[in-house]
Amino acid sequence: MNKRKLRIGLLLDSNFVYAWQYAALERLIKSGVAEFCVLILQQDKTIVESKIKKLTRYRKIWVYSVFQKIDHLFFAGKPNAFAERNIHDLFPEISKINILSVHEKGRITFSTPDIEKISAYRLDILVKMGSDDLIGNLFKSAKFGIWTYYHDDIRTFDKSRMKSWAIKNYWPETGSTLQILKGEHEHIVIYRSWSLAYISPEKTRNEHHWLSVSFLTRQVELLYSSGEEKFFQLVKKYQSDTDMNFIVTNKFPSNFESLKLLINYLLRSSIKVFQKLFLNEQWFLLFDRNDKLAGSIDNFRKIVPPKDRYWADPHIIEESGKHYIFVEELPYSTRRGHIAVIEMNPDGKLSESVTLLKYPYHLSYPCVFHYDDTYYMIPESSENQTVCLYECKEFPYRWELKMNLLENIAAADTTPFFYNNKWWLFTNVAENEGSSLCDELFIFYADTLFTGNWTPHPLNPVISDVKRSRPAGRIFIRDRRIYRPSQNGSVTYGYALNINEILVLSESEYLEKRVESIVPDWDSAVKATHTFTSEGDFKIIDALHFRRKYF
Repeated sequence: MNKRKLRIGLLLDSNFVYAWQYAALERLIKSGVAEFCVLILQQDKTIVESKIKKLTRYRKIWVYSVFQKIDHLFFAGKPNAFAERNIHDLFPEISKINILSVHEKGRITFSTPDIEKISAYRLDILVKMGSDDLIGNLFKSAKFGIWTYYHDDIRTFDKSRMKSWAIKNYWPETGSTLQILKGEHEHIVIYRSWSLAYISPEKTRNEHHWLSVSFLTRQVELLYSSGEEKFFQLVKKYQSDTDMNFIVTNKFPSNFESLKLLINYLLRSSIKVFQKLFLNEQWFLLFDRNDKLAGSIDNFRKIVPPKDRYWADPHIIEESGKHYIFVEELPYSTRRGHIAVIEMNPDGKLSESVTLLKYPYHLSYPCVFHYDDTYYMIPESSENQTVCLYECKEFPYRWELKMNLLENIAAADTTPFFYNNKWWLFTNVAENEGSSLCDELFIFYADTLFTGNWTPHPLNPVISDVKRSRPAGRIFIRDRRIYRPSQNGSVTYGYALNINEILVLSESEYLEKRVESIVPDWDSAVKATHTFTSEGDFKIIDALHFRRKYF
């Protein structure tokens, strides 16, 4: 017997939606767990009048307008999340209700007859993608409430600033949520994600909206598969997922406030331009021997690459008394990474780097591991939309492609782990074009390593948080505890490291907690550190500093 699909209604301002909204709805249609029953369009001349008044006021705050135009000129999103799409391309035959709404001070309410029309469809969920707040009895028109996105940081409720608060206050990350509206001032968060706040509000806004395309389908599928009781138990984790203070504001920034924002924006952008013109961002390596889990790196010794390249993502193997350091090597002349190895003798003497894998697309993160008397490697090849497994034919210099583990996927820093007689792949995935590879951790599992048939974990993504999701080195066991290094990608890409203890790993559950952090505070010249790997008591990390290009 087939399970009944969830009945969905859609509340819009007009027949046109943004490209990210169109993609979110298209994804839900393709999921097969829901059916769209009715399209509800607001019809009210006061909405138009309100928008005209808003536009008139917006023109008066000309500094903010200039700021937005400059930002759009340099950082316009590709693809553009805010390109308009006609909703009828998705729903050519859907029932449509044109309802008479009453609009006042940015809030809308509906008449009793209109609410009765909507309720007659016996909706499970009413998805709101309109722009204004709701009041009245519409909140009770669907069994599981009105679902809507909120794309600004939870530290501010101002839709007009478009992530500008995050830029102004130097917040290292900003949030996006999917929530159920329960009343005029009441909501339940049912999904939350944290992402990097760039210098540009335009870039931040565009990337975060593309990331959120998947939120709606994920949670509708979760409700469909788990049922009402378990669903609301599972989403409780999002209710206390912040320790931030709220900044409540419902106005456009003033000219004076916008001027400060613009100056800050131009200053930070100018510094970035100067760095790009005269400096190279160079990743280098640091290593030490100690018996600590991670600890202080004050005594780590540097391995600095030649001036024309950088070395990042180190993974080490000890063989016959020597250490072999596998790295992403990126020459500045090509701006394309390849995989190389550096040999370290017992006395610490280093060989020249030797190229192992080089293709027309970017390679990085050479995750090398030992299994069944053979060495294997999974390098990051997201540009090629693959996760590839290489077998070592002659250690450490000759490697051959054995098979593709995953295909048609934008996956970064894939890290395998054998546990409870299964192979697990931890990898960060960008499900939607335009979203970041730094935000969401996915897990796949299989009974054997040598397969292209991997099962996605039902809780994927198991983490949606730029501060702790992306893998940062091999998973390792110490004192019978399992540890997963991860990146903290807030502040800037690859800013810091976490060591997380995996508490639960099964086909239905995943839980970890952070136990240590490594932040780049030991040297003012170091700006980031994003990979940690160990072999016995030998530990190695990478770090970022700036190096002069010309003198």
